[in-house]
Amino acid sequence: MSQFPRYMLAYFDTNHKNHEWYIINYPFIIEHKDAEKITGLFLKDTWFNYVIHEKSNIHFMVILVENTQHYGHLINTMNLIHGKYNMNSEPSKNDIQAVNIKHFILDNDGINEYMKIMKEKSMERMNMRIYNINSSLSFCINYYKEEFTISLPSFDFELN
Repeated sequence: MSQFPRYMLAYFDTNHKNHEWYIINYPFIIEHKDAEKITGLFLKDTWFNYVIHEKSNIHFMVILVENTQHYGHLINTMNLIHGKYNMNSEPSKNDIQAVNIKHFILDNDGINEYMKIMKEKSMERMNMRIYNINSSLSFCINYYKEEFTISLPSFDFELN
């Protein structure tokens, strides 16, 4: 890992057998940044391509990681806090003690709605956006061989 600070994607799928947070090793590429707004994106779908299920509630966080030590500390702390205080509950932004985070939830109702539309219209690909106060996180939903995946995340934040 080089060039810090960097924005990174973390996710927690409530339907996954391991109830823990994961941080993707690839950082977002910053597309635009000024005093009011920042946008970032993944360039390749191989950086993040995740199978989704209708029972999933997937929590995402976009986190500003300051350095290599901060990266290691974040993932350990996130899972320790969630495991200690929230093991039988939904993950939340409280699972991490960091200032520069944005938390988003893709719930199973939203997942099922996208799956239904894609099946009915025989679509193989569709873009979706999740909002959270002056911020958004977008993904491409793919449908191939009876399997749905999300990939190519991008974010758009207002800096306040």
